[in-house]
Amino acid sequence: QQLVLSIALTPTVPDIRKTSQGATSEHSLSNPSALAIDAHDRVYVADTDNHRIAVFNHEGCYLKSIGRKGEKLLEFSEPCSLALSDGVLGVLERGNKRIQFICLESDNEVIGSLNNLDNMTLPRHLIWMRSSESGESDDLSGDILVADSNSVYHNKLCAD
Repeated sequence: QQLVLSIALTPTVPDIRKTSQGATSEHSLSNPSALAIDAHDRVYVADTDNHRIAVFNHEGCYLKSIGRKGEKLLEFSEPCSLALSDGVLGVLERGNKRIQFICLESDNEVIGSLNNLDNMTLPRHLIWMRSSESGESDDLSGDILVADSNSVYHNKLCAD
């Protein structure tokens, strides 16, 4: 089976983009590079140059930010790709060359990370094919694919 997701831009989404040109408010985006939509129609945007994930409602109204610039858990360096599965957001960071897995339903708690992407030149795209066998929100089992301009990295995540 293949899932095809089509996103229609509403009139409010261009308004979000307009704020990204030179504005400095927390609602502004700087080099947005990816988005994901959860079951509650919240839109998560990888706000790459602001080193955070910006969250908007389905009408394009800013709700909050997740993270800030840094190297610790729930800190980001150039988040560039997102993958969302059952309330867990995978965030690929170009700068830290890692993936953080954030449980959105437990106050944005980091429930795992994959840190061994150092051999990649410039990670760009994340695909996470999560296994649905256990049904546990903290079970990250599944296949991870990360692509850069020269290669594809594959890792199989298994439950502890």
